[in-house]
Amino acid sequence: DTTSIIFIFLQFAFGVSAGFCVVTAAEVGAHHEAGVRRSLAAQILLSAALTVLLTGLALLLLKPMLAWINVTPESPEVYRAAHTYCAIIFAGIGALFYNFICSFLRSMGDSVTPLLFLLFSTILNIGLDLLFIVSFHWGVAGAAIATVAAQLISTVVCFLYAFVKYPKLRLHREDWQ
Repeated sequence: DTTSIIFIFLQFAFGVSAGFCVVTAAEVGAHHEAGVRRSLAAQILLSAALTVLLTGLALLLLKPMLAWINVTPESPEVYRAAHTYCAIIFAGIGALFYNFICSFLRSMGDSVTPLLFLLFSTILNIGLDLLFIVSFHWGVAGAAIATVAAQLISTVVCFLYAFVKYPKLRLHREDWQ
């Protein structure tokens, strides 16, 4: 029931991440390492601001959005499950930095690594779903926590990979200006 609500915010974040990387791709094509680093720093700051904005907006609008799709407190079990799932997913929007770093890697000309990290994240999500839902009996909250945790872990590992694989991406103080 909540897929459309969640995708409004997630797809916006995906699109913005891809759009940010257009500048990076141009800097990569021009072989301008300082420009690539400045682009990365700017994208991190803009993505962080967007994350805060989207998280706040999504959590603020959660109850009205559930009403728009006819998920109301009159069906307490469904409403509670939908509200719990969406609230956890929206609170974890910051884990979407995964899409940002994958878009950044694509702009560097590396389209295989993001695919591998997506596969890793998917398998990890399935494993965490089984752990949290079947073993820990966390239900809908477990599914949402598994999704956010898998994306967050994948994000951290992907960032580490990017900075090890591409040492020229390591940011300097002047890159943040």
